[in-house]
Amino acid sequence: MTDSGPRVVVIGAGIIGQSTAYYLAHAGAAVTLMDSDDGPSPTSRSSLGVLTHAYGADDAYSSFYRDCHALHEPLSALLLQETGIDVGWRPLGGIDLAFDEGEAGTLRDWVDLNLSRGAEAEWLDESTLREAEPGLTTAALGGARFPQDGRVDPVRLGTALRVAAQKRGTVVRTSTTVTEIRPLDGGVDCHLAMASGECTESYDVAVVTTGAWTGELAPSVRVRPIRGQSGFFSGVHVRHVLRWGGLHALPDGDDTLVGGTVDEVGFDLTTTDAARQELMAWSGRLFDPAPSLRQLRAGLRPKPRRGRPVITPLETGTLFVATGHYKSGILMGPHTGQVVARWIMEGSPGRDMSPFTIAR
Repeated sequence: MTDSGPRVVVIGAGIIGQSTAYYLAHAGAAVTLMDSDDGPSPTSRSSLGVLTHAYGADDAYSSFYRDCHALHEPLSALLLQETGIDVGWRPLGGIDLAFDEGEAGTLRDWVDLNLSRGAEAEWLDESTLREAEPGLTTAALGGARFPQDGRVDPVRLGTALRVAAQKRGTVVRTSTTVTEIRPLDGGVDCHLAMASGECTESYDVAVVTTGAWTGELAPSVRVRPIRGQSGFFSGVHVRHVLRWGGLHALPDGDDTLVGGTVDEVGFDLTTTDAARQELMAWSGRLFDPAPSLRQLRAGLRPKPRRGRPVITPLETGTLFVATGHYKSGILMGPHTGQVVARWIMEGSPGRDMSPFTIAR
């Protein structure tokens, strides 16, 4: 351990890793952030960046989720002040759509539940829905609006976190692959492969934030890649985050971004005609006239057993994992990094993290 704080290596420079490095640097750690790539991660590049509301359940997982959601607004202001980068946080509000009476009844109940637990929600009938989103087809019977929903730009958020961490001394090393981590009493040894050769470096703590690749360094953590595809559509402009049938639409500059499909095909990042047809059919159901698909993209979502993230120390307590956030990596990433940083610096996460252990 250095005079300035523990020497921590964060492996994986996606949103989780960048957030962890940012909060560790703020707390006074000597941080090195490593990644084999030199650009945004396959997850960040394709994420929609949706920040979905959460109703007020009392369990530890729901509390964590709410705190993740609440952090984005103040963090975006802080990052703008520290770096001058607008991370794209926008309080768009979200609308879940109903196309039949069964869906409408379910959503009305969902609105009532949210209201009973103190969350903001309202039911929109056909008329008020059309005022909120003029581009929708007349087939939509109504919708449940949640004003707390928002959106952030994943790439700009990651860039701002990294730049701010570097301003506080974080060393960022790309084109560097960690091939093995050996936890020791009082530290870890990391075997590195770089263009210049191989070496072993020692740190006080290592944090693995490599998403679907986590098992390569922490075999006890099972996370599998799920391909998600999304498309940029022109010819329609939406005002909210719109949800129906498992897909989303949201504004993205002059385009509408629609996603995302779900395919369990390993690490294949190929875009497919099947996804193209699915997104076009979905958009045609929602909008009149149907928009045109301009560009299709694919990314990977890390999905662990039971679908919840794994955020926990391993081995001797000198190796942490923060991974498996699946579709909520952007939403949950900053607070995950905040909690892990506190865990390392203070010896406690400061909250109940039992929902995020390996054996949960």
